[in-house]
Amino acid sequence: MRIPPEFEIIFKSLSLAGVIFSGARPIEKTESKVKGKIKSLLKSLVEISFVAISIILVFASITYGDEYKTTLKVTTTTINIILLLLRVSLLLKKNAILSALSKLHSFRNSQRNRGSPHIRKYVALTCGLCFLFPIAMIIHCIIETVSNPQEYFRYLGVSCDQKILCIIYIIATIIAYVFSYIVFPGLLVALLSFTYLLFSKTFEQHLDELRLRLLENFSKKEISRALLVFKAAKKTHLRIEKAVSLLTFLTYALTFGNIFQVMSTFVTGFATDTGILQTTYSYITFIWSVVWFLALTMCGTDIRKTEFSTKNMAQDVITKNLVKNLDGQSELEYMNLFNTCSDLDLRFTGWGMFVLDKKMILTITGIMVTYGALFVTEVRKMPENI
Repeated sequence: MRIPPEFEIIFKSLSLAGVIFSGARPIEKTESKVKGKIKSLLKSLVEISFVAISIILVFASITYGDEYKTTLKVTTTTINIILLLLRVSLLLKKNAILSALSKLHSFRNSQRNRGSPHIRKYVALTCGLCFLFPIAMIIHCIIETVSNPQEYFRYLGVSCDQKILCIIYIIATIIAYVFSYIVFPGLLVALLSFTYLLFSKTFEQHLDELRLRLLENFSKKEISRALLVFKAAKKTHLRIEKAVSLLTFLTYALTFGNIFQVMSTFVTGFATDTGILQTTYSYITFIWSVVWFLALTMCGTDIRKTEFSTKNMAQDVITKNLVKNLDGQSELEYMNLFNTCSDLDLRFTGWGMFVLDKKMILTITGIMVTYGALFVTEVRKMPENI
């Protein structure tokens, strides 16, 4: 199954976060059946292990941390549940995503000018950032832990006489946290964002080519070519929408959950009480969540440009040829058919609950500020043990 080469980088990065897209590359003919079964078994074990870690995090957030306020436990548990749903949904949607990307690859290859090397550079840069900042965060936290281990033993509820083993346990906990809460969601946002963006850019290049052809030669052949492009665009859009709309919805839910959790850590005093480690987590999680929200929204709404381009192209083509062929009945029929079929709705949604639009940035920001202020006020009114 052939996919756009830009996504090979994302899939390789996702394999480090426990989601392996083995169908992205063709199977080598020289590979034996035994070797293939071993690879498949190891892949399944890795994915099951990461799912098990996500389940453990859910139960840990419910059963541990009784000394913290209920509001913090609720937000933390909610985020862990969303992360588990995201991971399981992505594993279940792998074949659908590969099929959608394969359709996008075919749609992209059907045009003359297919080049978009800048997107590949942005993909590599994004995946690099998804690992660079978390690795820097891990190094910083390890230094803090080694320099003052007793503070973090208490923070994690660890009572250990062997200092080295406890430090190893804390470091493993930090790495698991970073990969579960930051690396995996970041790479998922990259996958969704560049899927939307590549479809938009590909369709835009098709429209530029169609516009030139139709302005030069408005004929039945060119109209048929344009209708085939519109049909392929609709099919590709539908395949992408079915594959990733649920993931988009859960990603937005995770983003808002992260923001509310950061607010909870500061309002309840948890971030300041547990020292610089949790404070670092909170700030990075907040910044990361805002970046996810903006990137996913902007890339998801880029398709709106092509909708306007389609309407403008139809108006230009019809206006020019209406003057030239005012008396031609067949040409008028072609124009009417072209105008009807060029009215496309290619907007992406979050599981059908909402449409990705730039207006969401202002709307949701207002909602977050309003409910955030209300949330802070109500939490401060609660007793200390809640």
